Amino acid sequence: MVHGFTSVLICGFSFCALIAVVILMRRISGTFRVFLISNFFMLTYIVLVFVGAVGLNMFYFKPELVRGFYERPDLLLNIWYYAVAGLFLVPIGMFFANLAFGYHAEKETGALLAQDVYIGGSDRSIIIYAVVAALFLFSLGVFGLYLAKVPRLPIIGMIRGMETEELARLRSASGNAFQGKYWVYSLFMKELPQLLLLITFFMRKSFKWKALFLLLLGYTALTAVAGLHKAPIVYLFLLLLFAYFYEKKRIRKSQVLLIMAFGFLIVVLMYLYFMGMKGRSFSRVISAISHRVFIGQVSDFFWYQLYAENEGLLLGRSFPNPMGLFGYKPISITVEISRFSLPLIAQSGIVGSAPTAFFGEWYVNFGGGAALASMFFIGFIVQSIEVFFVSTLARRKFVLFSALFIYFIVYFCRLVGSSFVGIWLDEKLFLPVIVICAVIVIKGILRKISENTSYAV
Repeated sequence: MVHGFTSVLICGFSFCALIAVVILMRRISGTFRVFLISNFFMLTYIVLVFVGAVGLNMFYFKPELVRGFYERPDLLLNIWYYAVAGLFLVPIGMFFANLAFGYHAEKETGALLAQDVYIGGSDRSIIIYAVVAALFLFSLGVFGLYLAKVPRLPIIGMIRGMETEELARLRSASGNAFQGKYWVYSLFMKELPQLLLLITFFMRKSFKWKALFLLLLGYTALTAVAGLHKAPIVYLFLLLLFAYFYEKKRIRKSQVLLIMAFGFLIVVLMYLYFMGMKGRSFSRVISAISHRVFIGQVSDFFWYQLYAENEGLLLGRSFPNPMGLFGYKPISITVEISRFSLPLIAQSGIVGSAPTAFFGEWYVNFGGGAALASMFFIGFIVQSIEVFFVSTLARRKFVLFSALFIYFIVYFCRLVGSSFVGIWLDEKLFLPVIVICAVIVIKGILRKISENTSYAV
């Protein structure tokens, strides 16, 4: 074991901490029978951050051994310390949000589960359909512009049998090294269609809505796999799973197991073909998948610590700087850490990315105190948004609000392995809200017109 007997103590304490947090989350969210932002955020945190932090301090893993992790046991212990702190501080932040808003979780989530998704007459109007279809066509147009600016989609390169190194260059050119504002393209060709997909999922009772849903499903699946990234297709599965749950108000264990088995098969196929592991043994593939899921995300916090130790704190230089108001050029921290940890790959021209747990960016900017504070604040933010949505949907489960709520469940679980320093300017957070608000305004206008027409008659 990495730390000898101390590793045994780490394992025992971690198990007790996990049980305590499960009890605490039961009080915060009211139930485990409903997919909620808070529940799924913490589940994602446990899988991507906490389990890996424990594993790194108990066992030797070859990738980390080769890269010198075990030469710095102090940094490995720090990973565990911060992971345990987050396990408690995030739920504490959620608990304080409940207190601040006078929220009774068990009552509200029970009412939410009892509601059917409400689809009003104006929701089914041809104008709303035209708006959703127009947004879909706009997204297709953005995708077309994107295709004109990249040398080739990585998925096409894979189909044509390119070598792993060539595919890595294509992935870099289509993402981190994209010549232009990639976030704009990604917003409209990836994020927007996901929201539209959720809307059409609930509306797919008539032929025209079902046809639009199937077109959006195919399109979102294509954009999810186009860059040969594994996470987007997993998030797509989650969106559809949550939408199904909120439509049916329940989901059988057999259905969950079937979806998990199918999702696992997809991930295995992606590793075989996307990651150049075709021809490797099944056990080798499973080992690579397990390492990526449980270890890969949190292990990069090692480099964030080492970067702060060697280069000094960034003091906010990786934070957003709208219109250059603060006189500095923002650093892409994930790219910067990738260059720091893999200098030879960076020198070859491949622009990599090294995201880690959400508190990593706070640590590398302002140190350990800021990292701990970020845990409390993300818990408070997550729960505040959940309180708003659950309280609203518990009264009536409006179709548009339901779609936006499900989008946010997945959005916030993605923040576990990313960062929320720019959440106040995050286009992925605000564009869906703007779209839903615009559709609601259009619905209100249609309702007014309908009422006035009826009155005139």
